[in-house]
Amino acid sequence: MQNTNVSNIQNAPAQLVAKLTPVAQIFGDQYDGFKVLEMAGGDKTMVPEAPNYVPDVDVFETVLRWFSAKPVSPLALIGPTGSGKTELPQFMAAKLGVPVLKFQCHGEIRAETLYVKDHLKVKDGASVSSSDYTDLLNAYKDGALIILDEFDKLENDVTAYLHPFTEYKDIAIGKDLVKPHRFTKVIATSNTNGDGMSDEHSSSKLLDSAFRTRFDAVHLNYPSKSVEVAILAQHYPKMDFELHKKMVEVGSTLRVAKDNSSVTLPFSTRTLVRWGHNINLLGEKASIRKSFNMTYANLLAKDELDAGGDCLDAVLGNKADVSIGDLVKKS
Repeated sequence: MQNTNVSNIQNAPAQLVAKLTPVAQIFGDQYDGFKVLEMAGGDKTMVPEAPNYVPDVDVFETVLRWFSAKPVSPLALIGPTGSGKTELPQFMAAKLGVPVLKFQCHGEIRAETLYVKDHLKVKDGASVSSSDYTDLLNAYKDGALIILDEFDKLENDVTAYLHPFTEYKDIAIGKDLVKPHRFTKVIATSNTNGDGMSDEHSSSKLLDSAFRTRFDAVHLNYPSKSVEVAILAQHYPKMDFELHKKMVEVGSTLRVAKDNSSVTLPFSTRTLVRWGHNINLLGEKASIRKSFNMTYANLLAKDELDAGGDCLDAVLGNKADVSIGDLVKKS
């Protein structure tokens, strides 16, 4: 069914023009049945586009539909470290030609510097104070996909200033009212939903409920095994396919071990991709255990080392210590 909840794209300003395009035309037939907003014009300043990102179809379709609809609420993408929370909107924006601003959230941000920045300039030999809109406010008024990365690290006095921002309302700056561009959209990412209950992510804050309830939310988990194999194939097309599958199986085994508290260090899709890089780095004469230790096991607490090694051995047995070249030959 075509998405009809789109705001007035015919009246877009000349510098940023949008059209509705069948989603299958851009992302493939698995998304057939609705249209997405594709942009042209404007400032195409982009964050890295995550070219090897492989999205989960169900989650990605939800985000695409949200993006192409009239802006009502921002969207929070919540999930574990390395699950693709930031890569997903970057990938989407690159494919759709959307300007992006990534705003890194942390506890040192102050409310008074969110929208206006002060600086000194020399005029007629004297220092004169001047104020300018921040990149965040300029993106809000000019049109962009704004990513509030790790938004659960913000202090509550800062989030209070973001209330009109998250409702796509006019923002009062002195005597001025800054209006959001009709194509401005806000996505937030975080490991938690802001409930302040995470022992693992100790820097995450308890966000005020008045702020949290302004967001719609989608949970991301690590991709399925087949998708992770596809991600490895995208990054390392010359690497043996059977080796990809073994690496993914090791990652899956480690996640079970983490759930059982045998290890505490997450094994993310990002870690899996780094492992592939280190396999290539060390060469085919090195064992897979050597690259595994370099990527993951050497970072474990001492009392977790055996459990980490056991997960590798559970998948590969005595093959974990043969060279990659011999391992591939024996697969």
